[in-house]
Amino acid sequence: MTHNSTPFALVCLFLAATSCAPSSTQQKHSETAPLADGVAEQAPAIQDTAAWIDWYNPQGEFHSETVAYLTCDSTLAANRQEVTVYVQSDTVFDLKSIDPKMTGKLAFTWEPLENDTYEDDGWNMNGVHAFKVYKDADTVQIEDLEEILAVEAWDFRDGDVLDAKEVKFLDINLDGYLDMRMKQFSGKTTWYCFYPFDPTSGSFSLQRIDGVTHVTVNCEKGLLYSYAGGSGSSTSWKTWEINPKSGTIDPILTEYWALKAAWDDDGKQFFWKSREFIDNRDDSRQVLQFDSTFVEYDERQ
Repeated sequence: MTHNSTPFALVCLFLAATSCAPSSTQQKHSETAPLADGVAEQAPAIQDTAAWIDWYNPQGEFHSETVAYLTCDSTLAANRQEVTVYVQSDTVFDLKSIDPKMTGKLAFTWEPLENDTYEDDGWNMNGVHAFKVYKDADTVQIEDLEEILAVEAWDFRDGDVLDAKEVKFLDINLDGYLDMRMKQFSGKTTWYCFYPFDPTSGSFSLQRIDGVTHVTVNCEKGLLYSYAGGSGSSTSWKTWEINPKSGTIDPILTEYWALKAAWDDDGKQFFWKSREFIDNRDDSRQVLQFDSTFVEYDERQ
C-alpha cells in the first residue's frame, strides 16, 4: 500500500519526566553506550554449571516502566531517553526526529480492520499493518506486521482512549541507538515485540524479539531479563545476552518454578516448590538444574 494520506502523528519525548520539547541535552550519543568497550564483568564457563546459572539467573521483576535499567552508571541514566509516537493513519516519520543519529524515513502503513463484535464503537482492531525504512528513493527495509501484531490499535494517553497504535523507541541493546517497540498482544499480561536498530544498514532489521514484557536490562553484565509467563501457582523468567559487537540479543537461560501439591503415605496433603533452569542457547532446551523444596502441610485438613 502506498502512503498517500496526510501524515498524522502525536509525538512525545520522555526522560525521567515527560517533556514535549526536545533539547540538545536529551540527545543520546553512541559513544556513551556502556557495552561499546565490552562487558565489565565476564561470565564463568558453562562447565561450572552452578556458577554459570548464578551469573545468568534472571533478576527481573514486575514493574510499570517500559524498560527498567539495573546497575547502569550515571552516564547512561543521564542520556537515556524514550520517544513515543502514536500512529493513526498512513504516517511517515523523519528518523532524525526520533534519534538525531539516524537518517532516512520510517513509514507506517495503516489499514484499519472492522470489528464485527462491536460494530458501533468504531475500533480499529489492528490498524498498523506494515512499516518500511527508506532513504531517498531506496527502500532499506519492509516489514509485514499482519501476522505479528494481534492487539487492537487503540491506546490510552492522559486518561483518554486513542484510536491509535503506540510505537515507542528506546535503547534496549545498549549500543546508543533507539530501538523500536510495539504492543504485540494482550491478555492477562501485555506482551511486546522489539526491533533493535541496525546502524550498519540504517534500519530496524537487526532482529525481531517477540513476546517479552517487564523487561529489565543489566548494564554491568550486558543481560536482559523478561517475564516469560506463569499462573497462580507457577512463573518463569528468561535471560537474554546482549552481544556488544553485533548488538543482537540472544536467549540464554529460563528459570521456571511451580508450587505443587502431593500426598504423603498417610494421605495428608502437602505443598512443595520445584525449580528448574533451562539452557536456551541455540534452542537446546536442556535442563541444567532441577531442585525441589518442601513448603508446608495443608493445615485445612
